[in-house]
Amino acid sequence: MECAARAGELAVSATFRRPPPGSGSAFVEVARRQGDYAVCGVGAVVGPDTVRVALVSMGDGPVLVDLSAAYDGSALDPDAARVLVDDTIDPEGDIHASADYRRHLAHVLVARAVREARAEVGAA
Repeated sequence: MECAARAGELAVSATFRRPPPGSGSAFVEVARRQGDYAVCGVGAVVGPDTVRVALVSMGDGPVLVDLSAAYDGSALDPDAARVLVDDTIDPEGDIHASADYRRHLAHVLVARAVREARAEVGAA
């Protein structure tokens, strides 16, 4: 992911590629109150043979994880997905949640977001 904004600058637009036909997407999050900063959030895009997620509040910025190796085309292997997520995220604890709780949320929300994105493909 490339960004033209430098330190002290504000990004005013973003461009995203359209997912391939037959894809579904979902975004789920946990916040202390609706509209608050997410303790953990996960966006997922499930394609015909790919699964990618982006996690927020798991590092210095959005953390991208390619879960395609844990996906057989119809289901996500939860153990393989957990390893891929754990190898990529580096949550920190703060006044809102401990690092361990954020890591737990990441696992739960990745599974939920992928499930919802897959359901969107089936509904199309």
